[in-house]
Amino acid sequence: MRGILSIFIVLSVTSVILANPVALDLNPDLTSHDSQWLQYNNGTAQWFDWNGTCKAVWFDVQDFIPTADLGYIEQTEVWFYHKTEYPWDTSDVYIEIWNGNESGPVTQLDKTMATALHNMPTYVYYDPPLEVGPDYWCIVNSELSGGGWPSILADYSLGINHSFIGDATAWEIYTWGEYFIAVYWDQLTSLNRTSWGQLKTIF
Repeated sequence: MRGILSIFIVLSVTSVILANPVALDLNPDLTSHDSQWLQYNNGTAQWFDWNGTCKAVWFDVQDFIPTADLGYIEQTEVWFYHKTEYPWDTSDVYIEIWNGNESGPVTQLDKTMATALHNMPTYVYYDPPLEVGPDYWCIVNSELSGGGWPSILADYSLGINHSFIGDATAWEIYTWGEYFIAVYWDQLTSLNRTSWGQLKTIF
């Protein structure tokens, strides 16, 4: 990882008083991933949380493959959790992909509405896949909700500092762990780069 990010991340000047995330009373049945799924969470859910309009994960592919550079995303996966004591006001949510490094998201590549599922993965598929640089952000945008719903799962990994809470202009490191946001990524080789170029020329 590239070290502490706080000197680069655009943080809000005024601290926002947020409710604590709620501890799970059971562990969800999480899927096991192959090596092309990139995630910072450890696979053990600890909390569900609805704080903040946006929950995001900044991906640096060199954390997973040190020699990697350009690549593409075929799908994203997000885990949500609903409990009747904390009802959602909507299950509709935007899943966004942005290029951008530790300074924050810069260029939006995709914004897709998804319907959040309880205690199972919610997927967004990209056809054609999204070409990304070595650094990019996956943002769960709950602007359709009046209170940050649907609630997202997070683990209790500390010190990784790749999950963020915020909005379009201000981001803070999520200090409770890492969100259950994953991307299916593959390296952009000279072969598939040529194929993509041919397809773009045709269509």
